Amino acid sequence: MNGVSSWFNAESAEIKKAKDSTSDHILNKMKNKSKNILIRSGSILVALTISLTGLIPLVFKKDLFYSNWWGGLVFAPIALLIGLFLLYLVVFKWDKLLKMK
Repeated sequence: MNGVSSWFNAESAEIKKAKDSTSDHILNKMKNKSKNILIRSGSILVALTISLTGLIPLVFKKDLFYSNWWGGLVFAPIALLIGLFLLYLVVFKWDKLLKMK
C-alpha cells in the first residue's frame, strides 16, 4: 500500500509541476506580447512623426526644404520617404524584424 501512495504522490507532484510550468509559459508569452505591442505602437508613432515632418512643408508651405532644430536645411521628400519606409517595415515586416534579434 505504501508503494502505491508514493507512486500516486510522485505522479501528482509531476502533474502539478507541469501545470505550473505551463502557466508560467503562458504568462511569459502574455508579457512578451504586451511588450511587443507597446514597442510596435511606439515604432508606428515614430514612423508617422518622421513622415509628417516631411509631408507638412510639402503640403502647407509648398516648399521642398524645412529647417531642423539647429537651423540646417532638410530635404522634405527624403524625410517623407524615410518615414514611409519605416512605417512599411513596422506594419508589414515586423515578424522578420523580431527574428533578427
